[in-house]
Amino acid sequence: MKKRWIVVIAIVLMLGWCNRDTLNPFAPDCSKTPHAEGCKKKWSAPGLEL
Repeated sequence: MKKRWIVVIAIVLMLGWCNRDTLNPFAPDCSKTPHAEGCKKKWSAPGLEL
C-alpha cells in the first residue's frame, strides 16, 4: 500500500513539473498582450537557456 502512494505522488510531481509554465500564477496574460516579453516562445532545456 505504501508503494502505491509513492508511485502516485511521483506521477503527480512529474506532471506538475512538466506543466510548470502553465501553472505559474504570475505569468502574463498573453491573450491581452501578445507582444509582451513573457509571451515570446523560449526554447530551453532544463537548466539551459538558449
